[in-house]
Order: sequence, then structure tokens, then C-alpha cells
Amino acid sequence: MTFQTIEINLDYVSNGGTDDSELQVDAVALESHHDVPLGTAQKG
Repeated sequence: MTFQTIEINLDYVSNGGTDDSELQVDAVALESHHDVPLGTAQKG
């Protein structure tokens, strides 16, 4: 399975007070599901 395009949107919203306009991201998770109907899986 190959992903041609992956787009990740991160949103920063200030809750008032001091706004340092910095977004730090430690990790982003991707979850993928590839469903194949029964009896049609390729044999290899």
C-alpha cells in the first residue's frame, strides 16, 4: 500500500492571555484500513 498524498491540518487557537503563536507537535498518528471482500484476496 502506498500513500500518494497525505495532508495533515493542525489548528492553533489562543485561549486568551499571552499568545506566543507557537505550535509544537510531538507526534502525528495515521490509521489505515484496507478492506478486501472475502474470497477476493490475492494469493502470493
